[in-house]
Amino acid sequence: MGFRLYLQKLAPTSLQRTRFGELIAELGGSLDDAAALTKSAVKARLPGVAATDSVDAIAGDRQLEKNTTTDVTAPAGFAARVKDAWARWAWGGTAYGLLRELWVLGYRHVHVVTVRGKSYTLQSDTGVPGADLVVGALMPQSWWPSGVTVGVTSQMPVGAPRTARDWWTRFSVIFDAPLPTPATGAPSDWTAALPAADSAEVDAIRRVIKRWAPAIAVCDRIVVLTSGNLLGWPVGTTLTTFGALGARTVTYWSP
Repeated sequence: MGFRLYLQKLAPTSLQRTRFGELIAELGGSLDDAAALTKSAVKARLPGVAATDSVDAIAGDRQLEKNTTTDVTAPAGFAARVKDAWARWAWGGTAYGLLRELWVLGYRHVHVVTVRGKSYTLQSDTGVPGADLVVGALMPQSWWPSGVTVGVTSQMPVGAPRTARDWWTRFSVIFDAPLPTPATGAPSDWTAALPAADSAEVDAIRRVIKRWAPAIAVCDRIVVLTSGNLLGWPVGTTLTTFGALGARTVTYWSP
């Protein structure tokens, strides 16, 4: 029962004559309109029932990036992810959380590599870290931050440990084959051409890295290894093992 009908039934007989009845009905109608607007305003903050543009705004408030392909064609999935933001942010500041956010944007073959000598990769996104996350160990010296040489004490930051394995506050993010394509949900086909360093797509990747990395950690570089090997990557790639790295195609983006 709306306010219009409720007030009409509530009014005494003396106020139910034509003119008074019309006035009460209009008053009730105004209250019905106000209630409807209030209800719409509340719904606009609920991802499960909000309009698409409202869900986009809520996602921005909750610091979640929107996949410009799959989240557009399947808005219900995006709304569910926005609704689940609290649970997703429980993994903020971890390699797992960072990789999950890149995964839903269509970047499936991504590695977080720390100078402590650890690499992290997702093999699935079930929400169960033990099933999703693959942790590897590599030659840490290969991933010492740019401009710093392991073993040269004079070039190490003041107070830094003496080995790269102990200094874990820097990391790199590596994209390697198979590269992202629209088939994985990525906005563009990296196998045809990489996005420009100043493109909206790469800027979205930078935002994810900055938001989801630990507050004490700094991303040293974003690496796109189109072909070939780098010193230390894939795991076990050393000059002793390979003799020479050989030809490779690699692109570096500032984080």
